[in-house]
Order: sequence, then structure tokens, then C-alpha cells
Amino acid sequence: MIPSCVIRLKRPFELIDNHDNSLESYISSGQLSLESYKEYIELFARCLRETMETKEGVSYLLKSCGFDCPADQINLQPDWRWKE
Repeated sequence: MIPSCVIRLKRPFELIDNHDNSLESYISSGQLSLESYKEYIELFARCLRETMETKEGVSYLLKSCGFDCPADQINLQPDWRWKE
């Protein structure tokens, strides 16, 4: 049996796949043109950054993973806490 925390953490990857598929559909329909796969990666990263740099974007991600967190409690600049 897969622990529920693993299922919750898989959800962001599903959202990234969906984001990738949406961008791909714009390209295949001719709405968006690219010169290289490098440019695709750059645009994909830009889309994720622009979405996730807002409290609304992070709130959506949290909710999709099953967490209920008010937007005013979201920290957009969390500290890295590396262990030695």
C-alpha cells in the first residue's frame, strides 16, 4: 500500500505534466512557435516560475496536494535548512 503522503507528493508532478501538455498543445496547434527544444524548456520554466511566484499559484498547488493553507500563511521566500 502506498502511503498517503507519497500520493500527495505525486500530485505536483501530475500538475507539471498537465502544464507541459498544455504548452505542447499550443505548439502543435500552431499558436506558439519555437526555434529549439532549448527554447521550449526556457518557456516551460518561465511558465512554472510565473505561476509559482504568486501566493495564488502556491495555494493552488497546496490545495491540489490535499493541504488547506490560507494564502496569507504562504511563505514565498522559504529558507533552505540544509543539515550538516
